[in-house]
Amino acid sequence: MKWVKWRKLFELYMSPGGVTELIHFFIAEYSDNQRANAGGGVEDEDIEVLELPFSQALEMIKTARYVTVRRCYCLTICKRHI
Repeated sequence: MKWVKWRKLFELYMSPGGVTELIHFFIAEYSDNQRANAGGGVEDEDIEVLELPFSQALEMIKTARYVTVRRCYCLTICKRHI
């Protein structure tokens, strides 16, 4: 997928002191004609893509649906920047 307008939101260690994995969070705008494949990226990537209104994504946090630390934190930060 070729991004038109994107920016980095933040970096986060999921478990400081326990693992060295540093995750980078980005936000971007895109359109359907920018898709490379069904998952959005290259053919061998295993990506789950959920496309839904931002308000619905925030509601999913409240109802504990599709909740992970990454999703909760990223959506909370995005809410401040959108």
